[in-house]
Amino acid sequence: MARIRYDHDNKTWLHLRKGDPKSDNDIYLSDIRLKYLDQVKKDLQDDKDHVQIICGAVGSGKSTLGRLDCRYVSDERFHPRTHSIRSVEDVKPVITSAKKGDAILIDEGSGIFSATDTMTKKTKYAQYVLDVCRQKNLMIVIACPNFHRLTSGVAVDRSITLSRTYFDSRTGARGRYAFYGTKLKEKLYRYSKANYGSMKAIKPKYRGRFGNDKTFKEEYRKVKDETLNIALSSLEGKDKAPTPQETIQSHSLRIVRNNMDMNIEQMASLLDVSERTISRLRADVKREENAKIEEMRIEKLLNSSPSATLT
Repeated sequence: MARIRYDHDNKTWLHLRKGDPKSDNDIYLSDIRLKYLDQVKKDLQDDKDHVQIICGAVGSGKSTLGRLDCRYVSDERFHPRTHSIRSVEDVKPVITSAKKGDAILIDEGSGIFSATDTMTKKTKYAQYVLDVCRQKNLMIVIACPNFHRLTSGVAVDRSITLSRTYFDSRTGARGRYAFYGTKLKEKLYRYSKANYGSMKAIKPKYRGRFGNDKTFKEEYRKVKDETLNIALSSLEGKDKAPTPQETIQSHSLRIVRNNMDMNIEQMASLLDVSERTISRLRADVKREENAKIEEMRIEKLLNSSPSATLT
């Protein structure tokens, strides 16, 4: 595993030897990882961008590996406060302020690109920005616990590589990762989706190691705390039991949705409500259907044409 440090005066990375003095700014990465990141840096200079995903169990080091990658690719311009995205609200200010060749970390990315939230406006907006930000020539790292829970537009179409962090089976120490290229990543996604998140059947291209990140400890802790608070706030009220009125409303709406061809008078009699109420419920059903059609149209547009604009 290589130990490197950025020389700000000469604007180059120094490869340190065993006897050289150590610093909290030192980065420890496998040589093969540095070779991969060097290609990323070259791509950014060649008017391209690079989206990679890092997944792994809680505490396995996915955010740490992401920060090390960002530090190296950006030549130490990465800062957890200005180059990290915690929620959809951070997407615009972080992306617009980034410069060519910068690296952005989307921590807990499953909260933004979750497949279960494919149709929400926020998720569509985040994916749209991810698509059109190619012109910024950025490396974007999406860190998330579960690879298979991301949308296919991100997990398969938009990202290029996947790294999975894990604990050493013998010592329990973190600092290990498995690397998957574009084709292996797609195979792994299809398999994992069909097998409840299992990733055992697809062998990685290679495995490597990484060290700890000792920079900006306090700033990063605050960012992680804010990310956690955002996640907890989004869950507030979701587990509350529905009121009797809400249960009746949901039941009535389901019956109306399944019997749109029934005579209004008959439906009103069946549910023991007024004909006006049935008309209102039918209008609600039609609005839901139209909204789903529009959401599917937008999602298809995003997946088929990354540079298209929303109209």
